[in-house]
Amino acid sequence: MKKPVLFLILIGILISGCSPSDPVAPPTATPIPIEELVAEAIIATQAAEEAYFSPDFPYSPAQLATLLEPGADLEGRWAGSTVTDITRPIPGYACTGYYGSCWGDWAKDISYGAQLQLILDEDELGQIHFMYFDDLAEVENAYQLWHSNWSDWEENIIHPYDRDPIGEQWLSRARYTELADKDQSTEEKQVWVEHLGVEIVFSRCHGFATLQIYFPAQTPWSSPENLSVERLDEKEMLFNLAYAYARSIDERITPYACNP
Repeated sequence: MKKPVLFLILIGILISGCSPSDPVAPPTATPIPIEELVAEAIIATQAAEEAYFSPDFPYSPAQLATLLEPGADLEGRWAGSTVTDITRPIPGYACTGYYGSCWGDWAKDISYGAQLQLILDEDELGQIHFMYFDDLAEVENAYQLWHSNWSDWEENIIHPYDRDPIGEQWLSRARYTELADKDQSTEEKQVWVEHLGVEIVFSRCHGFATLQIYFPAQTPWSSPENLSVERLDEKEMLFNLAYAYARSIDERITPYACNP
């Protein structure tokens, strides 16, 4: 991060120094040596980097959540919302109250972990998790659980598109599904809207991440184009958005996930 930021700062300095202007009066201040300008740029860069937390332990859920924020990913339309500490029982969570506990033999001793809810236009349509396990065997266990459950549901296609791997092991799927529209649904009647659900899970050193996003479908099955090329193109395009986001997350979590 240091070199690109410093490079941009220096370019800005050089451009500003070469811009044409009409001097109003002769300069009265002593020119600042370029060495001092570079030193100031380095200090500014270091100060900006300090806004991000160190890879040294411990990690709080709020800190981990900063690594998962969409930012400019997902076309800049999504934002992070509620943060949950998944190392502790989650109030109201099904089964035994721990994240992943519905799948049976799930590790309850996640060393560090956070869930970040994702919102689009004020609707919660996604979530992402990052878990750090002291025991590398638990990372493999988590991966195998996902692989087993997805394989049991043959309707799901693992890796629907040929893409470069994310992390050390990864799984992905994309399928259309229907979600209740909270604005139009009532207790008497549910209104369903089709979405494309994209899920990606991957491991990296001591870390395991899961991503689940529901994109509102622009070419729903009820449209005349339900079997058209446009619908297939939309599915791949939305998968690509989630895939790029997951790759970005992998880059951000690596210094933390690979901290032994």
